[in-house]
Amino acid sequence: MQWIDTPQALERFLQPAVEGRRVALDTEFLRTDTYWPRLCLIQLARADGSIALVDPLVCDLTPLRAALQTPEITWVLHAGWQDLELLWQTIGVLPARVFDTQTAAILHGFGEQAGLAALLEALLDIRLPKDATRSDWCQRPLSEKQRNYAANDVRHLLALHERLSERLSPAALRALEEDFADMLDPTHYEQADENAWQRLSGSWKLSAKQQTLLRALAAWRERTARQHNLPRRWIMGDDTLMALARRPAASLEKLRNVPGLSTPQWREHGEAIMRVLDETFAAADWRKENSPRLRPQPQEEPLLSLARAVVQQQALAFRIRPGAFDTHTLLEWLRHREGPLSRGWRRLLIGDPLVHIQNGAPLRYHDQHLEVPHDRIFRD
Repeated sequence: MQWIDTPQALERFLQPAVEGRRVALDTEFLRTDTYWPRLCLIQLARADGSIALVDPLVCDLTPLRAALQTPEITWVLHAGWQDLELLWQTIGVLPARVFDTQTAAILHGFGEQAGLAALLEALLDIRLPKDATRSDWCQRPLSEKQRNYAANDVRHLLALHERLSERLSPAALRALEEDFADMLDPTHYEQADENAWQRLSGSWKLSAKQQTLLRALAAWRERTARQHNLPRRWIMGDDTLMALARRPAASLEKLRNVPGLSTPQWREHGEAIMRVLDETFAAADWRKENSPRLRPQPQEEPLLSLARAVVQQQALAFRIRPGAFDTHTLLEWLRHREGPLSRGWRRLLIGDPLVHIQNGAPLRYHDQHLEVPHDRIFRD
């Protein structure tokens, strides 16, 4: 493990990575009282076991920028969306190729939010100490405990990559490549205020009009938080946004009663919030369903019931959230082969089996579970 704070040392560390073709990557950042995250540390591990802790506070990251764009290198991350966002915001590039171990773990039945420590223990019998999770990663010097903790986040990632990949079928690996390609789409990391509402848990459950309100409120919060460089939750919490979208306050005084809105927030932002609500109600498209939810026809109900059964069975088998596959999503796929079920692990586990059923593949009940027809996930 080496500490790197010069571009020359960083370039020397990365040079063998081209030959090894794989690099593990993780980041540590600080975002306790700001809108913009501050990149504090970059951890790298090569296939030969060498580990580097790169100090982005002083180090020119040009060599890393060049390496990230090298198509021969696969960058292995765990739950890498935030790491990629930090790279995009900090140095303006994304890797040419990635492999996300949390995403791959879904196909092994670990669910969508499997932690690194749990995967290492289950698959490699490695137990990691967790005793520096709330560190100030921008302090210098870092303690030995902090350095070891940071190094452990990449120390075993390449071995985990091998273990997760070796049993997967070509069809499963192709599905993951679709997920990884989506992770490398820069539009996911650009600050589009009008898309901020889509990051809120449960937003897909709202009606079209409620989603219109949520879109306007979330965009206002995003602009306000960025303008003052404050965390979003300091302006208004996610639960408060959702509550307002479901039941918008009719007046400034009634806004006081919205769950989760503190008195200081009401005093500071109450009038602005009411303006957002009033402007949304007054907009020309408020009275029309600008994003209508698909509704099943009577003849579609039997197939929709089968689709929900497939979702429930796959949710049990792979520990995925069945609620994410609502009627709108299922109908979008059954009718047009569009939507979230058209790519990646969602296509492999849900979308493709539904196509097989529509094409006549049997759906059997055996040994107290449904046998869902899907392409092979694991090798023989």
